[in-house]
Amino acid sequence: MVLNMATMFLIIMILLQILIPTVIMPMFFTFTNLEEGDLKNAVVEEAKKTNVSISEIKVADGSKRSSHSNAFVTGLWFARKVVIFDNLIKDFNQSQIIAVVNHELGHVAHYHIIF
Repeated sequence: MVLNMATMFLIIMILLQILIPTVIMPMFFTFTNLEEGDLKNAVVEEAKKTNVSISEIKVADGSKRSSHSNAFVTGLWFARKVVIFDNLIKDFNQSQIIAVVNHELGHVAHYHIIF
């Protein structure tokens, strides 16, 4: 019984990791690709330093809902993406943005996020 519950929990967690960034979050935010340039290169370099593989870097239109500036990392190993809120990009300089992104990458690198 316990093994079956653990297996079901694992399946649910994997499904949520797939559904949240691909189905649920796009219902609330519009995502665009981060444009080529220094910021994108810096995010890629930070991901390499923390040994976190990322497949995409997106910008979310978070300013439409809040003045809160943030970033997060979502997705599974093979489809992990970094998402940066547009107001973080607008209101902060590159080193501050990278500090926030690096904090989020640290959650993945230190296994605070299992998948």
